[in-house]
Amino acid sequence: MNIQKALVFLLSLFTGALAGQNPRQNQPTSEVIIQNAALVNSSEPDFSPAFYANGLVFVSSRLKGGMVDHQTGQTYFELFFSPFNQEGIPQKAKLFSLEVNSALHEGPVTFDREENTIFFTRSNQQMGVSKADKNGHVVLKIYQAVRGLYDWEGVTALPFNQDSFSCMHPALSPDGERLFFASNMPGGYGGMDIYMVDKEGTGWAEPINLGPEINTARDEAFPFMHESGVLFFASNGHGGLGGMDLFAMDIGSARWGALRNLEFPINTTYDDFGIIVRPDGKKGYFSSNRKGGKGKDDIYFFETPDGLQGILEPELFILRLKIQDLATNQALSNAAIYIFERTPDGRIVGEGAYDVEVEGSDGDFALRMVRKPTESMGAPQAISGRSGEVVMQLQPFREYMIVVSKEGYKPSEVSFSPKSAMSGDPMVVALALSNCSTIRGVVRNTDGSPIPDARVRIINGCSREEKEVKSNAVGVFSYCAEIGCVYTLLGDKSGYPATRQEVSLVDVKAGGLVEVVLKPATSGESTANNPLGVGTIIVMDKIQYDFNKSVIRNGQARDLEALARLMTIYPGMEIELGAHTDCRGAADYNLQLSQERAESAKSYLVAKGIAAGRIKAMGYGESKPRNGCIDGVFCTESEYQFNVRTEVKVLKIDEPIHVSPMRNR
Repeated sequence: MNIQKALVFLLSLFTGALAGQNPRQNQPTSEVIIQNAALVNSSEPDFSPAFYANGLVFVSSRLKGGMVDHQTGQTYFELFFSPFNQEGIPQKAKLFSLEVNSALHEGPVTFDREENTIFFTRSNQQMGVSKADKNGHVVLKIYQAVRGLYDWEGVTALPFNQDSFSCMHPALSPDGERLFFASNMPGGYGGMDIYMVDKEGTGWAEPINLGPEINTARDEAFPFMHESGVLFFASNGHGGLGGMDLFAMDIGSARWGALRNLEFPINTTYDDFGIIVRPDGKKGYFSSNRKGGKGKDDIYFFETPDGLQGILEPELFILRLKIQDLATNQALSNAAIYIFERTPDGRIVGEGAYDVEVEGSDGDFALRMVRKPTESMGAPQAISGRSGEVVMQLQPFREYMIVVSKEGYKPSEVSFSPKSAMSGDPMVVALALSNCSTIRGVVRNTDGSPIPDARVRIINGCSREEKEVKSNAVGVFSYCAEIGCVYTLLGDKSGYPATRQEVSLVDVKAGGLVEVVLKPATSGESTANNPLGVGTIIVMDKIQYDFNKSVIRNGQARDLEALARLMTIYPGMEIELGAHTDCRGAADYNLQLSQERAESAKSYLVAKGIAAGRIKAMGYGESKPRNGCIDGVFCTESEYQFNVRTEVKVLKIDEPIHVSPMRNR
């Protein structure tokens, strides 16, 4: 196929023009449930979804009144975002980005794992005007941009683009080190081929054609690289049910697997393309112009309980740990090894990994997440043997925090990335001796029942230094105390008067527990802390929304995580979530935006298991500033941002909430 025909084919993909007859009624190889994502689709083409911020970014020409492409008779394609509901179904969509969306075509996108870099397809242009080749054709190129304060910034074309052929449909590998895309560049097998290009530092190497196992004399496009090492793509050159079919091939190891047609009901005699798949292989989305949709191309949701055939768990990374004494290099047995997945901002993943505190004074309250002691987060994943070694298996494309602890030694905490290490290579973790002995205790009620989430203040009788620990879900706490000193333990919790108890380490038998007994407050007794009551407002200013939108950025919802934890601890708590904006922009727009942000925050909490009936979402727009930044007043960026927040108003609470003094945040 020549370049002109290839470009015609490209545009036909964008308009859903390749049509067939009725789907064959083939039986699927395993149960597959398919549902039209009706709330996100329109009467115009909607296709090529990409995962982003608990939702989808996709391509559509639904905008009315925009510039029309004379070759298609439709408005130019733009990028839209649709958030998921609790069931993972995309909802009503809005424009994705003012900076990425130009006056010409924008096509499929892909993001890095942190969602700070975007790669997208766009019509070739210069100074915002389409730039045609010598034959009058406008090719497509792949661009990248990075997240800025207000929108995506630094839009640049990748270096392997040329004005004489198209590069499109970027798909980043899970580790971010390889980009797959479709192109009709010279030297291919015909039509559009799938290529890959490796990252080299801050640049890119030369693209490599994936060869005849994947590419044919016809057209291959819309790649997607799964964490398992399976490459998905669309093709009309490998046979199948007709039109464009979806195919999969495992290319994650040295010896590639066999090409597999995804079969009916994912494939039909119509065009089926642009698939994305969740890591477990059981859910995903794809595009199709099959009969019964809302428009020329629609986005569909699929679910298969047993996972798509051919998708296996990615090959695991083999980690060999050797635990030894720092001073003597002697192997240490019976060391406890904890493995936690780590987020880009350094936090660890896992329910129950953090406690939440409400802190403040004089009406200024905030939420604070406090990481639990390692031993309070469950049993270790492994214990070192006589040789000090342990072998563990890790997911290859994730980041980890490894914590090693042993009685009599200081614990060691190490960040680990499988993608920067060789599988099977030994990793030494050296522990230093500790001049302390672990105080292990339990906080109990007078009836003997354990008290979780109680505060225990530990005062060193030698240095008068004070430390604070919390009891876990079964009332247990621990602390490594300096040998030879007497310690005072002060236990308290809202609803219990403070209890003073002195403990000497010489009196604690090996393996024994120190008991801190709290007596419930009787009627009329005051507690040691001032509880929060109905009407109290907690300010949350650590929720980061996407550019002038209600999309909560991945990893930027710490306050909401803390609030979900707090509402779990206090199941009788009911709240109002009030979202506020600054005064920039029209007042009616800000009011609508704040309501959408409040609803988005509510959806986040509901997804965390909080009943929707306990949360009232309210948007206040710019009507309640915290400072003098109102219309007509010039303010600094920080002054504007001070007014952008979400406030939690306590509407109902059955028991008092423990409050800690305000710390520097």
